[in-house]
Amino acid sequence: RLRFIVLQSLLGTLVSNILVEDLLFAPSRIGTEKLASKYNLPSPLSQLETVVPLFSKHSSVWDIKDEEDLATAFEPFELVHYLRYDAPQKDASPPRFDVIHASHGFGASSLSWLPALPTLVDRLGARVGLAHDAPGFGFTSRPPVNCKRDLIRYTPATSAGLGVSIVQTVTGGAPAPSSVVLFGHSMGALSCVRMGLTFPESTKVKIVLVSPAVLFKNESTIAKKPPTITDDQHTLASNDNSAIVTLPKRLRLLLEQLFFTIPKQILLEIPLSYLLKRLVGNGKLWRSGLRAAWGNSSLVTENDVKRFSWPSIGKGWEKGLVNFALAMASCKDSEVELLKRAVSHPNVSLFIVHGTKDNVVPISNSRRLVKVCGGEDVVPLIEMPGLGHDPFEENVELFVSLVKEEIEKT
Repeated sequence: RLRFIVLQSLLGTLVSNILVEDLLFAPSRIGTEKLASKYNLPSPLSQLETVVPLFSKHSSVWDIKDEEDLATAFEPFELVHYLRYDAPQKDASPPRFDVIHASHGFGASSLSWLPALPTLVDRLGARVGLAHDAPGFGFTSRPPVNCKRDLIRYTPATSAGLGVSIVQTVTGGAPAPSSVVLFGHSMGALSCVRMGLTFPESTKVKIVLVSPAVLFKNESTIAKKPPTITDDQHTLASNDNSAIVTLPKRLRLLLEQLFFTIPKQILLEIPLSYLLKRLVGNGKLWRSGLRAAWGNSSLVTENDVKRFSWPSIGKGWEKGLVNFALAMASCKDSEVELLKRAVSHPNVSLFIVHGTKDNVVPISNSRRLVKVCGGEDVVPLIEMPGLGHDPFEENVELFVSLVKEEIEKT
């Protein structure tokens, strides 16, 4: 009985502390709209726009199964935050590349590319440089997830669709850009490769994967052929859906509420959101994480920490991470097969940059990727000795020099 009383007291104290902290000392959050209205966006390069994801028949959209999925995927994002850097007009000579676009990794945002983006644009001879916040991260709006289908909006396919749409807007729409360079860091490699497959064959595409988190999955669980989308109507190409059992809409929504939405909120969103709120309120978390990821922990500065921690002040930041994680868990496509498709595409050339001291995605993974894609004659691998998971931030000058040297070879 004494043990029960002690446990009851401890539990009561814990619950009381949680309630007091959440009601009186909860971490402050602010909406992106409020930041924009106060002219307090994270960078002078920051842009905010409503964006409709753009797909084409060249996209690898494994996440879309039917017309309702398609309609969900094409709903506009109320606000997408991205960086835009325009090259200075030095002379009348045309730029070598129309666009450079960079995709960030898990837990980061477009701000991770802020130190390198202007230098990449200037040194590689591009007209403009872009980097957007993927759904679930940064300052891009976080759509509600009321059913499993809504998770499509947090997939790499949708992030790629946002990136392509931004590129098209910046370049003035049709015709497609003649040449682009696409960077994809860590998990951003998945959306980067999809973007590369989206452009028509008239566009020369160079893909640079940095510490790519392209993982080897159990091939037996992977669909053999992805559905495709037409260029003009944005509708599914002819697929055999005869085996799909269609439930009445009201019944399907009720079942989704009972077996997906409610369990998701109780078992995942509430406890994980609370935990993440408490963790991100401590600046030591970001600093420790970066030091563990970088090859030389002493190089991490306060500005580096701020670039990673800043987006966590946004409303719904925790739910965005949870939704992204659920979306990735629901994806059954082969990341390696996606990469091999890009390598075999006639207008795409691809190489990998990886730090030898990467403790997040070991360089052995990239060596294996190169091997399955046909060797270094097909996919060159640039190893950066002593650098970790974020070599484009750890040593901007060396990273840009190595990338420029490799691009000039092709």
